[in-house]
Amino acid sequence: MSPLVKALYFVFDIILPLSVGYLLVRRMGRKERLYDLLMLVGILFIAPVLGLLSCWAIKLESRLMWLPVLGVAMQVIPGVAGFLRAKHKPYDALAKGSYMLSAILSNRGFVGAFTVFILFGEVGYGWANLVMLLAPPVVYGMCFPMAQYFYSTHHAGAGRKDSIFSFVFNRNQVPMIGVIAGFGLSLAGVERPPVLGDVFRGVVHVLAWMILVPVGSAIDFKEMRGYWRDVFDLLPIKFVITPLLTWLLGWGVGLDGPVLATAVILAASPVAINAIIVAKLQNLNVHLAIAAFVLTTVVYLFVVFPLTLMVVAWLGLT
Repeated sequence: MSPLVKALYFVFDIILPLSVGYLLVRRMGRKERLYDLLMLVGILFIAPVLGLLSCWAIKLESRLMWLPVLGVAMQVIPGVAGFLRAKHKPYDALAKGSYMLSAILSNRGFVGAFTVFILFGEVGYGWANLVMLLAPPVVYGMCFPMAQYFYSTHHAGAGRKDSIFSFVFNRNQVPMIGVIAGFGLSLAGVERPPVLGDVFRGVVHVLAWMILVPVGSAIDFKEMRGYWRDVFDLLPIKFVITPLLTWLLGWGVGLDGPVLATAVILAASPVAINAIIVAKLQNLNVHLAIAAFVLTTVVYLFVVFPLTLMVVAWLGLT
């Protein structure tokens, strides 16, 4: 896939549905129930199919298996840093949950992988996918239960009490069924029919719109103004602490050259749209998550990305 096509995908599958959702609210008013239903259908019925098809296509080899380990580490590191920062913020539980999600979840799947593709081509893109091998279990197995915990904590004073079982097992974990099934088929040596690759490419556009139109409908720049200063400290977490510690871990296990650079580049990705999606699905503070997404993405595009290109060229890795 050429960089131009990837750029067009970025516009069609991210910018456009976000814009459509934002404009629909301004024209038709807020219809929260309709947008939430659209997103929920995507999570329950479309996301499991994509999880199955994508994980089925992955060839699990022994070589470079430190990369998915680093992929998990680059989510745990900012998660711990975000937790330590959130403890000292005058937030309610809903805002703390959104801050934690913004710290943990990074836009490695598009922004990070696209940067790696520009620098190292298709081989680098393959390394990026290996880094993100365990991303679905982290999102669905850790982030959703964590968000559920913060939501339940916020409402505990109103008499609401959820069981530990509900934190770990609820309807938002349904996509994990597809992930587990896909890995199972891959490990069993069952070849994925080639035609399913075309199905995947079509369905992924459908899910993007089902998820991002509701996210766009939640964007409110007036509400976001109060959170710019609160999320500013995500910048050193995302762009200094996480990539630096990822580099140390990667170097410590013997990775070097473009492979190690790929891991570090992915570790320095901005806040993911998934942070907004999970916050919205779990009824946390969406405006804080959106502010974090916008701020870190702008800084990445105009500061981090150019610096990355210059450093990689200076090191002679391309």
